[in-house]
Amino acid sequence: QMPAPRQAKSMARAVSGRAVASALCLLACGTCMAAEATSGVAGRVGVGDARAYLQRTLEQALGAGPELVAQVPLTHAYWLVAALTLVDGCAQARVEEVLQLVRERQNADGGFGATPGAESSALHTLAAVQVSALLDSLSGFRSDLRLVEYARAQLCAAIAEGCDARQACCATLALALLGCAPARGSEEARSVRDAILLCRNWDGAFGGVPLAESHAGTTFCCLATLSAIGELGALPRPGETARWLAGRQEPGGGV
Repeated sequence: QMPAPRQAKSMARAVSGRAVASALCLLACGTCMAAEATSGVAGRVGVGDARAYLQRTLEQALGAGPELVAQVPLTHAYWLVAALTLVDGCAQARVEEVLQLVRERQNADGGFGATPGAESSALHTLAAVQVSALLDSLSGFRSDLRLVEYARAQLCAAIAEGCDARQACCATLALALLGCAPARGSEEARSVRDAILLCRNWDGAFGGVPLAESHAGTTFCCLATLSAIGELGALPRPGETARWLAGRQEPGGGV
């Protein structure tokens, strides 16, 4: 029996929320897990248990029926697939079903929304491309002209008036994965670079838009964008950025 809409939404949040929490923890601990594995004590970080848990979560999400699957946000699917990839999980075993979940979220404009029929966004379009890349299924996306043009339009819109750092980052990384990022040294790359640098503050870090408060997340977005277009070397006084980031670290090691 198909669950009622409210029940389906609640179930979807529970499934995807647990997946996201597990994925974030695993991705944050990726370096530690690699170090533990090489020293022969990987069991201390529970890699095997995490793998089994994520695999069960994937099976539960994909086998819960179309109404529930339709409620799972695309970004949550990305975190789950990324976490499974990190711990050598078997996301590949359900590749067609995962890709179908992704395809159902593509709109007529070529972009992707969080759920079927939701408005396209640069964030969810990047998530769709990332899932396909993790599952070695990018060839179809690279030949999708609507998708490429949507990502380009999102990048142009992000830098048209000032800069929206997160949107610019999502669009640029999607284009990079599709093999269509602005070429290093090109006029387009310089335009993106100049817009991103508008978001830089006196402390060396970056805000989400020009003159906004510095934030580690938006600093990542800006640095990732510059790197993707081959303009990271144009960052003036990189030591200031490094010091700001180092200053965010807590005594326990986290940021």
